[in-house]
Formats: sequence, structure tokens, C-alpha cells
Amino acid sequence: MDHDQAQNLLESTHVFPGKYMFKVVGWQRNDFVERVLNSARLVIGRAIEVQHTTRETTSGRHISVTMEPFVDNSDQVLEIYEHLKALDDVIMLW
Repeated sequence: MDHDQAQNLLESTHVFPGKYMFKVVGWQRNDFVERVLNSARLVIGRAIEVQHTTRETTSGRHISVTMEPFVDNSDQVLEIYEHLKALDDVIMLW
């Protein structure tokens, strides 16, 4: 899906400005949770506390992060996804 298609889909299914939910699963190392949260902070441009929850696997090797930052538009959502995809240790993202 190209940028315009993704943007059209987002705008047809979400109201902006508003909260948007990101879910990220990764290896629990190298401050993974903080790096995920910083991906949103970098795009939003505010030093804010991003509402989030975490859940570890029983083995403790992986962690999931669900965050719901307040975004102004679909471009910010797509930019956050780009930052998240570039992170080391990401296993799954949706």
C-alpha cells in the first residue's frame, strides 16, 4: 500500500485530531519500551507522557507495548509507523 492509499484508509476510518492506537512487540532489551514511546514523541514534537501499557511474555524475552498518543492527522500516524519500523528489536507492529 502506498502513502496516499494508507492516508486515505486512515482518514476514512479515524477521526483526526484524536488518539490513535499502536501495538508493538519486540525483544525486551536496550530500553525497548522507551524507544517505542520516543518514536511517538519525536513525531508529535512535544515532550509528553504517551499513554501506554506493556505486557511481558512469560519467558520475559519479549514485551508488547500498546500506546495511544494524541495525533493531529494521518501524516503523523504514518510517520510514527516509519519510526517504529526502523527500531532495532521490533518483531511485530500493528
